[in-house]
Parts: sequence; C-alpha cells; structure tokens
Amino acid sequence: GSLLKTGAGTVIWGSAAGTFNLLAGSLIDVQTGGFDAGSSANENWTANLSSLNVASGATVSELTYGNAQIDALTGAGSVGLTGNTLTLGVANTLTNAYNPTGIATFSGIISGGGSLTKSGIGTQILAGANTYSVNTTVSGGNLKITGGIYTDAYRTTVVTVQGGSVLELNTWSYGASQSLGMLAANVGCVVLNNGTIRMTNTVATSYGRGVTHNGAATHDESGTALWTIDVVNDNVNWTYNNNSIAL
Repeated sequence: GSLLKTGAGTVIWGSAAGTFNLLAGSLIDVQTGGFDAGSSANENWTANLSSLNVASGATVSELTYGNAQIDALTGAGSVGLTGNTLTLGVANTLTNAYNPTGIATFSGIISGGGSLTKSGIGTQILAGANTYSVNTTVSGGNLKITGGIYTDAYRTTVVTVQGGSVLELNTWSYGASQSLGMLAANVGCVVLNNGTIRMTNTVATSYGRGVTHNGAATHDESGTALWTIDVVNDNVNWTYNNNSIAL
C-alpha cells in the first residue's frame, strides 16, 4: 500500500511514539508540503521496509532522531537528518511507482547532522548536491554518486565501502562540484574493507585523496572512464593494512 501526503501544510505526530513499520513494496509518497518524520523526537523507523518518494518542493524533516531505514529513495525534494543513521535499500530496492526493480534515483538534497548507509543488493543513485555532515557507508549493493556529498563544507568524516559493495563516482577531486565534495584527504577518510570504488566519468579526473585499504580492495573504471593518479601531487595518505603505499 501507499501513504500519500498532499497539501501545503506539514503533517506531525502526537506526543506518543509513532511507529513506521510498512512492509516491503509499500511507499510513502510526499507530493507537497512537509512530512515531519520525528516531530516528537521519539518516532520509530527501525523496522520500516517501505520506499520513500519526496517530490520537488516537498520536505521530509527530522528523520533520524533514532536510526531510520527505507528501501528506495526517489524524487527531487529535501530530506533532513537529525543525529543518527538513515539506511537505504533495506528491501533490495524493490519496484514502485517511481523506480524499476534494483535501481532508484534521488535528485534532491539530503541534509542535516546524520549518517547515510546503503544496504541491500540494488543501486541507489544520489544526483543532487547533498550536505549531510556525518559518515557514509556502503555495506551492500551500489551507491552511485552522480551529484555530490559533503558539497557545502570541509568534512573530516569517513566514507567506508564494505566487501562486495561498490561506490561509483563521477569525479574524485576536491571541491563543491565533486562526487565526494569537500571530504578531507586525511588517513582514514576513505576506507575500503574489501570493497570497490569505480570511476564512471568520461572526462579525465585526478585522484586527490588518501585511502585506507583493508584486504583485497578494488579500484576500477567503467566504460570510457578516464582516471589518472598524479604521483607528485596525489601521493598522500594511501595505506594498505596499516602500511603506507608509495605511488
């Protein structure tokens, strides 16, 4: 089934804890106005399996007073995090009215003081200029960043790619328009635990961040992607199993 939000106002919940426990294949569809996902700071999203669509101009706020989870994230609106982790792909990115099975695109903005985790076997695409401020983890499937994360300010947070998972980037330099935005080049800011980072750009990009490799981590290119490493300027903060790598 679906939960549809329309109208210009914002829906909030009473003081008693609201529990969101929709089944896999269902949809929360915020078409207009606001949807306050944690208006009493005690709402429970930890068992939710539904997808979430946030249309352009619509907002979902206060989503992570506690850890929250959804399946596919689609639309072009705004999603605000509050302190904890939002996990995407929890039902393997099932089909709904806004995405086919296995792939979902969100071109809006995820903001606020929370972390983002991609789980499951599907692909979640982030096409907007996201500004959430804490960690990013790819623990399952593919997180494809065609827009950017950390696009608003310098960050020393951690991007982790676990074994069997893929992080796809268009670019890997530093700056607001880059896939990893203004993420620092510090040791431990990018960690590959047997995971894969894949470049998908068609214009040459120069890698400029340190990365920590734990186990058989993989760097590769997709299609006609062009990826170069400047061993003079980019030879910083690369490690493998706690040992420095000389490029």
